[in-house]
Amino acid sequence: MNKISLKLLYIYFKQIFTGRFESLKKANEKENKIKSGLRQIGFIILIIYGFGSLLGLWGMISFELFSQLHGLGDQKIQIYDKILDRFDLASISMTFLIVVIGFLNIIITFFSINFFLNLTSSEEYLLTLPIDDKTLFSSKIINISLTNGFFFIIMAFVQFAIYGIIEKLTFDYYIIFFIQAIIVNLFASFIGIAVSLFLVNIFKFLKNKDLMTYLSIFIFLPILIGYNIAFQKLAQNPSGIMNVLVNLLNKNTKLLSTIELILSPLFLFFNYIVNNVVKERTILRFLHYLIQVGVLFLLYQLIIIIFGPIYKKLLLITNIKKEKINNKKSKNSSLYNEKKPFISLLKKEILSIYREPNYFLNGPFVIILMPIILVITYYFSMKNTADMKNLALLLLNNKDNLNFIVSISIVISFLLGDFSSITSTAISREGKSFSILKTLPIKPKDYIFSKLTHGLIITFIGILLSTTFIYFLLKIDILVILLICIISLISSILFHIISLNFDITKPKLSWDNPIVAMKQNFNAVYAIFVGMGYAVFLFFQTKYLLKASSTFLVRLIPSINDKSNIVLLTGLILILLITSLENLIVYLISISSLEKKLQEIEL
Repeated sequence: MNKISLKLLYIYFKQIFTGRFESLKKANEKENKIKSGLRQIGFIILIIYGFGSLLGLWGMISFELFSQLHGLGDQKIQIYDKILDRFDLASISMTFLIVVIGFLNIIITFFSINFFLNLTSSEEYLLTLPIDDKTLFSSKIINISLTNGFFFIIMAFVQFAIYGIIEKLTFDYYIIFFIQAIIVNLFASFIGIAVSLFLVNIFKFLKNKDLMTYLSIFIFLPILIGYNIAFQKLAQNPSGIMNVLVNLLNKNTKLLSTIELILSPLFLFFNYIVNNVVKERTILRFLHYLIQVGVLFLLYQLIIIIFGPIYKKLLLITNIKKEKINNKKSKNSSLYNEKKPFISLLKKEILSIYREPNYFLNGPFVIILMPIILVITYYFSMKNTADMKNLALLLLNNKDNLNFIVSISIVISFLLGDFSSITSTAISREGKSFSILKTLPIKPKDYIFSKLTHGLIITFIGILLSTTFIYFLLKIDILVILLICIISLISSILFHIISLNFDITKPKLSWDNPIVAMKQNFNAVYAIFVGMGYAVFLFFQTKYLLKASSTFLVRLIPSINDKSNIVLLTGLILILLITSLENLIVYLISISSLEKKLQEIEL
C-alpha cells in the first residue's frame, strides 16, 4: 500500500465520520447543540441496543458451550473413529463459531456491495486522475474490511475472551485473542469482497450496475436464509449445545467433510488460528502470527491483482436504459399531458425506489425478505405438524386467546409494513433535485399525497405478506384476516404522516451518495421510535375494544355468546371505524401544516 492508497483511505474514513456526525459540527447555537446532542444520544442508544442484543446472544452461546466443555475435565469422548479430549472439542467448536462469524461477515460485505460500486462526486473525480487501478482498489478494500468487520471483530474477541475466562488464562492471552479476532475478520472480509465482485462481474454484460447488484444479491439470498435457520436452531437450546455438537459430529461426518471441502480456505485458516489460540502455549505462537499475517497479505495482494482492473471497469459501467420506440408519438404525448400531477409524482416515487439499489434494499426488499425468512424458518424448525395444528386450535377456541392473537396480528402486520424508512426519508431522497421540483407548477398537496400513497403501497405489500403467513399458521377465518389487513393499513396512515413530518421539518438534501439519505438520516431513527410507541398503543386499543365490544354484545344478545366469530368480526368492524376516524382527524389536521413546511424548506 503506497502513499496515495493511504491518502485515499484517510479520505474514505473522513467521509464516513463527517457523514454521520456532521449535525454536531453545524450546531453553533445552544439550542442546536442540545438537539444535536439528543440525536446523538438516541443514535448511540439504538446502536447499543441493536448490537448489544446480538452480542449478548453470542456471548451466551459461547459461555454455555465452553462451560460444558470445561466441565469434561480429563474425560475423553469418542467421535466416529477418533478419541478427543476437551481441548480438541474446544478447537472444533470454536472453529465452527468462528466460521459462523466469518460467514456472517462475508454476507454483510456482500450486501454492502453497492457501497463500493456507487461513487460520490469526489470519488468520480478520482477516476479522471492518473491513479492506478490497484491503488484505488486497495484503499477501498481496507476501508470496507474495517468498517464492515468492526462489530465482528468484537464478536470474535468476546468469544475468545469467554474461553479465556473459563479456562483461567493469563492476561497476555487476551492480547493474542484481539490480534486473532482482527486477522480472522480481515480474512473473511477479503473473501467477501472477492466473491461479491466475482458475482457482479458475471452479469457485467447487462451494462447496468443496479440490475447486476440485484441479481447477485438474489443468488446469495438462499445462503442467507440457510444461515438464519441454522442460527435459530443453535440458539433454541443453549444448555444442550455440547450434545448438539457431539451428535452433529457423530451423525453427519460425510456432510461435514463436504462442507469442510467446499469452505476449505475459510475452514482451514480459521481452524489453524483456533488451534494457535487453544493448543499452542509456547513461544512458537509468535511464529504462527507471522504465518497468518503472511497468508493474509498474500490473499490481499492476490485480490488486488485479479479484481483491481475488474473493479475499475465495473465503476465505469453506466446505467443504460432500454427505451421502447412507439410510432404513435402524438398519442403518447397527449396521454402524458392528460395525466394528473399526482399520478406522475407517484410513478416517479415508485420508479426511484427500484432504480436505486440502496433505496430498494432498505425499503421493499426488507419487507419482502422478512416474511420469507419467517416462513422458511418456521417450516424447518417445525418438529411436529400435528402438534402445531392442535396448539393453534387450542388457542383459537378460547375467546380471550383469540382476542390477544388478533391484537398481536394487527401489531405485527403494522410493524412489518411500516419499518422501511420510505416516508421518513421521502424528502431527503430527492437530494439536490428538490430545488428543481420546487420550480414546477405542482401543488404541495399533490406532492405530499404522492409520498404518503407510496408509503401506503409499500406498507400494503408488507401487511399482505404477514397476514398470509398468519392465516396459514393459525388458520384464522378469512374475513378476520381481511379486517386485520385493512385495520393495519389504515393505522399506518398516522405513522406515515408523522414520519413525513420528521423529514419535511429537517430534510437531508445535501448529499453525494444516496446511502446518506437512507442510512445516515436521523429522521428514520425518530420514525422507528414513534412506530414502536404507536404499535404499543395500537395493541392495547385493539385488545380493549375487542373485550369491550364482546362484553356489550353478550349483555345485549345473550345467545350470541356461542358465536365467537360473529362477536370478533363485530369488534373488528368497530375498531376499523374508530381507527379510520382517528387517522382521518390526524390527516385533516396535519395536511395544511405539512404543505406549509414543504414550502418553507430552504435549499
